Amino acid sequence: MGQRGHQGTRGQQRRKGAAGQEKSGVSLAGQVRDYQRRSRELYEISKTLHRADFSLADVLRLILDAAVRLSNARYGALGVFDESGERLADFLTVGIDAATKAAIGPLPTGRGFLGTLDWDDDVIRVKDLTRHPAFTGFPPHLPPMRSFLGVSIRVDGRLFGRIYLTDKKGRRREFSELDEQTVAALGVHASLAIEDRHYVERLQTAEALYWSTMASLPVSVVRLDQQGTIRFANPRFYALIQRNEADIVGRSIASVLPVDAQGEGMDELLQLARVQGEPMAREVEWVNEAGDPRILQVCIAGMNPAAAAAAAAAAAAAFVLIIEDISARKRTESGLVIQSAVTRCLAESLTLAQATRELLRIIGEHTGWEVGVLWAVDRPAGVLRCAEVWAQHAGLVTEFAAELRRVTLSLGGGLPGQVWATGQPAWVADVGRAADCPVAPLAVRSGLRGVFAFALRTGSDVEGVMVFLSPQIREPGQDLLHILTALGGQIGQFMARKRAEADLHEVHDALEHAVQGIARLDVHGRYLAVNALYASLLGFTSEELIGAEWPLTVHPDDRAAVSAAYQQMRSVGKGQAEVRALRKDGSVFHKRVVMIKANDWEGRLAGHYCFMEDITERKQAEEALILYKKIIAYSSEAIGILDLQGGYLAEWCPSITHRAYRRRVAWTYPGDSPRRGSIGGHFSGPDEYRRPQGRI
Repeated sequence: MGQRGHQGTRGQQRRKGAAGQEKSGVSLAGQVRDYQRRSRELYEISKTLHRADFSLADVLRLILDAAVRLSNARYGALGVFDESGERLADFLTVGIDAATKAAIGPLPTGRGFLGTLDWDDDVIRVKDLTRHPAFTGFPPHLPPMRSFLGVSIRVDGRLFGRIYLTDKKGRRREFSELDEQTVAALGVHASLAIEDRHYVERLQTAEALYWSTMASLPVSVVRLDQQGTIRFANPRFYALIQRNEADIVGRSIASVLPVDAQGEGMDELLQLARVQGEPMAREVEWVNEAGDPRILQVCIAGMNPAAAAAAAAAAAAAFVLIIEDISARKRTESGLVIQSAVTRCLAESLTLAQATRELLRIIGEHTGWEVGVLWAVDRPAGVLRCAEVWAQHAGLVTEFAAELRRVTLSLGGGLPGQVWATGQPAWVADVGRAADCPVAPLAVRSGLRGVFAFALRTGSDVEGVMVFLSPQIREPGQDLLHILTALGGQIGQFMARKRAEADLHEVHDALEHAVQGIARLDVHGRYLAVNALYASLLGFTSEELIGAEWPLTVHPDDRAAVSAAYQQMRSVGKGQAEVRALRKDGSVFHKRVVMIKANDWEGRLAGHYCFMEDITERKQAEEALILYKKIIAYSSEAIGILDLQGGYLAEWCPSITHRAYRRRVAWTYPGDSPRRGSIGGHFSGPDEYRRPQGRI
């Protein structure tokens, strides 16, 4: 160890001079006793420094007090440096009272006189500070100091702190080489103690982090010995199995967690892990003490045979199990699978009857409920009727299904009726205890116990109720009910749509066989749909008319009349006209059209319906009648038209009283009124109408 004096001497020269001075005042025997005393004290101090109950602050204070005592110094300090090793972060003192400390002011930073010293050898001994070349004076209020001894403390290769000792007490006023060696040895013990304290603190931090990690892990962690006995488990495992540590540690994992991995238990899984010697994972089924079925993912980290043997010899863990309850995730995955399968079924099913049984099967198989029933709402009768029954095993509910089809349920009657009334899902863990359910006796006779139901809805309306039953006493999970409630809306919309399609199909059939031509046109006057008669009257096929505009089928001279009728329809909702129609081959016929306004769901004009009737024969009859009237009106002959029974046919029959006819026939109407000579009357002979002479 090196040192520096105010005379500038160093190394061996200073040591020899100091040794000579010590020999001149102290006997060799005294030096030996002093050395032995210091060694014993250093030994006791070293033991104390490593006490587990000592904090770092306790260690630093013990080091400083021991340095002052062993060196017989009047003043002592211990400076602790920051991470850079250049600035003091803490400064402990001995020998300076509180009042003096307060008067001195801020603690030194290590950049003053102490920082100017050459610390290459980690030890500095100075006979008189005031005579050192770097000395510039003491700070105000600091007691006068002469001799100085400084020792560096290094921890993990880094400057941790320094021991500063001043003013050697006693007859000799300077620190000896033995003081230097003693304090240097104390510095070594301090380094080891601080390193040990750091190691313990890091270990404690790591252990605290480990236990906090174990406590906060979202999975269960279990350590097993070679025989599968539980040696440790984190809090999550105790929460999973609902037991405490005293009941678990020391028991076999197979007895605590009896699982089923497709026929394999925990013992078989551990044996497989022993053989493989590498981590493996399995999804296993487990029923907790409350009777709830759970799905666990168990990851087993086993050791290879050599490592396992070493672990067994050291009584260490041979297996580590990481267990996660994935029941909720599996239910979510199952829900997504159900939703996908239901959506595909609804998309591929052409009819409601085709979809119904498949939907019951999909939901039943994916949820593990063995029997499914669809109750459909019969709105005219105001009851629920059994529309379909599905069972996982064909013979399970043969009699049950047959009897259900004869049952009707009123609003609020039984579990299905309650769901119909409220629109909310409901369940009964044991249907045998549901005295108010009309079908409960049927279910119990068929060996069915657990039951739940959910509504098939379209908005606020319920289209039907799906019911699922199981031979076990059980309840559906809330996750499942949420999924099925959402699916109930999807299925309800499908049912409503299929019923509407069936109604529309019936209407379409009726329109196809209607005695009038019927067409649907958009707001631009293009044909969207026509029935067979409409197309036939115009000489087109239905496909040829779709997309064509209405002027194609109207005589050019009559299109203005159709446009006027269209404007009338837009104004009052209905318009009509009698116009000439054009066939595909260019021929013309008379038609009567009635237009009815069509609005969309927001009340906006979406087009119109056109009802067409062929009135050609009527038009021809009217034209002939007009012609006959003209012929009679201007004829010089008296004309009368009678049917085979003698009845007058035309509304103009009173024209038999035409002046020419009267002049020639000279008939009169008795009482001057044509009582029996009007249209529909009969000519009975000359007694009805007489000449003045009394004969025809």
